Amino acid sequence: TPPCTARQFFRKQYEYEEDLTLANDGSATLIVNASLPALAVLRALPVSTDPKQTVDRDAIAALFQSPVTEVTRVGRPWTRKGRRFVQVRIDVPDVRKLSEAAPFAWSTYEFESQAGKSVFVRRVCASGFKPGSLQNYGWDGSELIAFRVHVPSEVLFHNARDLQTDEPADTARGNILAWEQRLTDRFGGQPVEVRIEMGRES
Repeated sequence: TPPCTARQFFRKQYEYEEDLTLANDGSATLIVNASLPALAVLRALPVSTDPKQTVDRDAIAALFQSPVTEVTRVGRPWTRKGRRFVQVRIDVPDVRKLSEAAPFAWSTYEFESQAGKSVFVRRVCASGFKPGSLQNYGWDGSELIAFRVHVPSEVLFHNARDLQTDEPADTARGNILAWEQRLTDRFGGQPVEVRIEMGRES
């Protein structure tokens, strides 16, 4: 199992999750939790999907390392439902340049000041999925994808919605928001737009 606190045992389980902690200056820390099949299918990354094969953590780190990202840790892999998962922790000096790193090139990122507030916008476009190439990794269609943002200041507006009810999503602890998507919708390239308006002071 991945390193976690007692609180994290009660979190939803995601097949692919990007957890972005944003700072007021536009820098960020990004944690990716993902199954190796999800990395291979959604991001077209050259990883082994064989659950019996030893995961090369240095090779995983190299996939996420780039001129605009600094990999600080690849956690010990774990297994869930017959699929191997990894956690990658990444420092991002400027979130606006994150799309220049290949694993995150499916998104565009904006972070700017507007009328006394800061605005963060992320647009997630098509995945690396190629129709007809999907193997059976044990997915049953109920798997979830998440794009989570930890906001550094007061949330003035957001467009996150509850996946089940389509109602506006609650903020967790006041400054954590999540945009969820079903794995099948991510295969189809259904776009996700993240928009957050926030105060400029922590």
